[in-house]
Amino acid sequence: MPTARPLLGRLALVAGALLVGAYLVLLQVRANDREPPLVVVWTAGVVEQTVRHPRTGRAGWGVQADVDALIARITGARGWRTTAHLRSDAETFSLRVEEIRGRRVALAEVPTGGLGALKPALAAEGDVALVVVATREAPAAVLAAVDGPVAVLPGAYVDGVPDGGEARGVDRLVAPWIDSRLRVGVLEVRLPGDGTEGVALTGTAVDLPLREAPADAPTALGDAPTGLDHDTVHLGRSGLGRALLERMLAVTGADVALVNHLALRAGLTGRVDLAGLEAALPFQNEIVLQTFDSAQLAAILAQGAGEDTRHLLVGTREPLPSPLPARSWRVATVDYLANGGRGGWAAFTEGRDRVRTRLRLDDLAIGLLLPVPG
Repeated sequence: MPTARPLLGRLALVAGALLVGAYLVLLQVRANDREPPLVVVWTAGVVEQTVRHPRTGRAGWGVQADVDALIARITGARGWRTTAHLRSDAETFSLRVEEIRGRRVALAEVPTGGLGALKPALAAEGDVALVVVATREAPAAVLAAVDGPVAVLPGAYVDGVPDGGEARGVDRLVAPWIDSRLRVGVLEVRLPGDGTEGVALTGTAVDLPLREAPADAPTALGDAPTGLDHDTVHLGRSGLGRALLERMLAVTGADVALVNHLALRAGLTGRVDLAGLEAALPFQNEIVLQTFDSAQLAAILAQGAGEDTRHLLVGTREPLPSPLPARSWRVATVDYLANGGRGGWAAFTEGRDRVRTRLRLDDLAIGLLLPVPG
């Protein structure tokens, strides 16, 4: 028995050391969990236009804001530390590297025509876990120029509509749009601990309260080109509807675009202000993406061909064959339909892989207008 006491003592010391080590590891893990994420605030042409509602006097479309103050408010409210502010409409190329838990993230601003500078700049930096690019260049071109995980923050506007952001090698890229009225986005980047692969990004567009517009702010959004008429009675007579469907297909990449006919209540003619836009598109419908199989889509199209108020405006990239081949269809529609249309469109609720675009029909309509001369 006397010989057992030193052995027990040594075992107790070893156990104590293991407990202390485990405690220190736990403290380190908790410290890592408390480490703030890499927060990127990006903008694209913020505050380009403020118009005044002709009746209420309130401001709309591109509400003016102090960008630095706005960023401070966004990150401060969430307890975040602002790490970077990237401009998608930057005029000069720049690249910087930040670290999260010892892993390097490259942040680049790439002006139009400056994509050729990106690859050599990244090569000079060495290994990075993620590349975040703010640019007006096409996302597909950026993805082709960068190896490994990359996220593209949108900055290009096509007819007033923002291109979508794209990502490769990340768990998710939430909010692939910058809000087309405010053009400010927030990206939160989190890298997993050592020994795991992949990165995760979450994002959001931010909103600002309406305020009184300056007395000298214009009221006109733009001039309507010819052909944006709308007949609320006859299904096929909606030039505005056809134009909006084309924009929905172009912006979302969907196979089919569907809008209930009575979402549109008037056409756009002459000089258009906010009141005229509200008269034409009074419901502020948001565009959403869903996936349907052929049987589901065929049932929706059959219901939409009726002569009652449930009929649909339909846009497609190519004429749809009959019968529809067995496949999945990506469909762009409005939230009213996607939510079942108050019971009248229950078939839309069967869609899967739903994505909110944060774009509304009136956003697309504004992109159809021509600039006011002078």
